[in-house]
Amino acid sequence: MYRVIYCTLFEHNLPLLLLAAGICSAAFAVTALLWPHVRNAPAKRQTIWLVGVGMVAGGGVWATHFISMLAYRPAFPINFGLGSTMLSLVVGIAFSTASFFLKFRKRLAIPAGIAFAIGVMSVHYIGMAAIEAPARKLWAIDLVFSSFVVCAVAATFAMKIGIKAHSLRGHIAACAMLALSVVSLHFTGMGALTLLPDPTIAPPVSQLEPMELATIVSLTVSVCLAVVVILVVSDNRISSAEARSWAKSQFLASMSHELRTPLTSIISYAEMIAENANDDARAQDQADAVVILDASRHLLALISEILDFSKLEAGAVTLEFSKVDVRCLVGALKQTSAPLFSSNRNTFACRIEDSIGTIETDQMRLRQCLLNLVSNAAKFTHDGAVSLETYLEERGGAVGVRFDVIDTGIGIPADSLKRLFDPFTQADETITRRYGGTGLGLAITKQLAQRLGGTLSVTSEPGVGSTFSLWIPQSRRPTNATTAAPALIEKAA
Repeated sequence: MYRVIYCTLFEHNLPLLLLAAGICSAAFAVTALLWPHVRNAPAKRQTIWLVGVGMVAGGGVWATHFISMLAYRPAFPINFGLGSTMLSLVVGIAFSTASFFLKFRKRLAIPAGIAFAIGVMSVHYIGMAAIEAPARKLWAIDLVFSSFVVCAVAATFAMKIGIKAHSLRGHIAACAMLALSVVSLHFTGMGALTLLPDPTIAPPVSQLEPMELATIVSLTVSVCLAVVVILVVSDNRISSAEARSWAKSQFLASMSHELRTPLTSIISYAEMIAENANDDARAQDQADAVVILDASRHLLALISEILDFSKLEAGAVTLEFSKVDVRCLVGALKQTSAPLFSSNRNTFACRIEDSIGTIETDQMRLRQCLLNLVSNAAKFTHDGAVSLETYLEERGGAVGVRFDVIDTGIGIPADSLKRLFDPFTQADETITRRYGGTGLGLAITKQLAQRLGGTLSVTSEPGVGSTFSLWIPQSRRPTNATTAAPALIEKAA
């Protein structure tokens, strides 16, 4: 203990030591402010936040150590090896990041505390090994061991506090304990080294002089602060975009619901008028009622697509998995879609591989996907043929059922394929004007396919036709991914 106190008071520049302690405190204060972002961020961004927290904490530890080294005042000049100095920075950030991963992902306080202590110890002792001076280095092994134990105990205690903390005050307490672990290791470790002048050792070759080291430390601190600023700004922008996207989805869902109710009534009354007009032989009234029916049903279909998409984007679609007989499903689909083919004078054929029996999936959502694809094929094909071919196919070690919807329709240009599954988008404006529609059918189908654990792809040639391939795993493999709908809505808006 005497050696530690003597080294601190008489072999260091106290103002610089206070600066090092201030930087250490500031680094972990920023870490405490960043931690709630890690806890509250979506899963896809938590890793980025954890790396950012690791950089801030590890960079703070490294800056604390080397500013303290600048405060070290032996009776002879010292320099620092560049390679060892930079190695200590990399190792410190790596172990610091690993400790936060263990804390957050695994909720393991002891391994997280030990990993953090190893990182701090690596920064300190690799940094001490980087000292170049005309002197021999004598190490007090007991103080080396003690420095690690003190740091590991304090860091483990800090990780325990952090795991249980659910408020900013708790995170600040945990990070204050981490800062204490760093300071305790540093000053105990400084007392573990004695430099004895030795004239037989040549003076250090100029590598990193104190001023150069100070410049590197300043740049490191600046980079860590820049990382914090970039993370916070980008997270705020992403959060704002998601908030706007959520507001749009809520608006679309609300408006769609409000429009569907009166439309349902209009359709019911139009059906009654058409039926009565038919009974009374009022041909004109019946024709007018049919026009109202067709327009209302078309509008209801468009609104239903918008509502489905808004639910998908908001993650409000629930799946109900059960055993589905593929042959029965395809048969019912063929019967339901028959009117779609007669209107454009198309033929529709279904072929099912004999070995296909049942699959475990959401029957309603799979039927919706297939109906969307078949309806699209019938819509863009005139005086042609549409077929639905179904067979088993293995992908990535999983057996699934592949549904190929093949048509001899207008086809899709190659430059339009890349945006075909974007919402509110069709191949080109002329198609929108000629055929109408919201441009949501394929976007909805692709997202539903992903939610069912499958994929949707397309090959097409203008003037020849298109093939849409929907692959669904035979056994249950749903995904909780919410798809990229928010970004797509922003793009479309």
